[in-house]
Amino acid sequence: MSAPALAVPRSAVAGPRARRRPLAVGAALCLALAGCAAPGVPAGEDPDTLGGRWTELNESLDSARSVAVTARWARPAAVVTLAGSLEADGAYRGTSTGAEGAVEAVHADGVTYLRGEGAGDALDGVDPGRWLALPGPAQDLVSPAELIAQVRAELPDTLAPEDAAVEGREVTVDGERLELFSGVRLDGAGPVDLYLDARGRLARVARSADATADATAAPSSRSGAAPTSNASPDPAGALLPRVESVDFDDWDAVPPVVAPPAADVWDRPGL
Repeated sequence: MSAPALAVPRSAVAGPRARRRPLAVGAALCLALAGCAAPGVPAGEDPDTLGGRWTELNESLDSARSVAVTARWARPAAVVTLAGSLEADGAYRGTSTGAEGAVEAVHADGVTYLRGEGAGDALDGVDPGRWLALPGPAQDLVSPAELIAQVRAELPDTLAPEDAAVEGREVTVDGERLELFSGVRLDGAGPVDLYLDARGRLARVARSADATADATAAPSSRSGAAPTSNASPDPAGALLPRVESVDFDDWDAVPPVVAPPAADVWDRPGL
């Protein structure tokens, strides 16, 4: 399937439902009355700037246990969704939808299951609507854990001064209130817009309006079932500038992913 790939090492729906303003007010009051530093805010940094939220953001990515992600490309038009565990080889489900069709993937208990159209020869001869079981690790499929690892790798531990000074503003996205930091460069990987929720968790990464048009070009996928591990020769900064948007939802709240019922798995003749 000619769906885009999220380039990750080996290897996206609205943002989380939360408001930020009470936290900002509480942090300001703490600083004014007691001279203390708000949690996750380095001394001397304004919590209303990206620098003041950066520690929270990185710590939330490091501690998360599950997430749902929706990534969208404009050229070619395609959408990849992923949801599941952030543990190594954890269970997850995903879809990849583009001009050639849609492919679903489920990885559970060390087995990867595929079904759908547009996966080239991989699903030739498989009964429609049934899953093809591929025992072993999902070496050619991106997992939520690998995606978050890639995002984490593209977010520097320490922001450049111009990025740290970017001020946030409250916006409404699909009816939800988020905090938007616009035009962040991220050591040359941008410009991107970062949306955070009240707990400092990433809700959306979107390509800024002044990003170049060719940044929307999507790498191809080898398997078509989901993004592949080596679709881009440049793992550094490969994800964030290429997509139109990546939405993050259900942090630590994704229901457990289980294997499809045995009756729905295709019994390949001769195996």
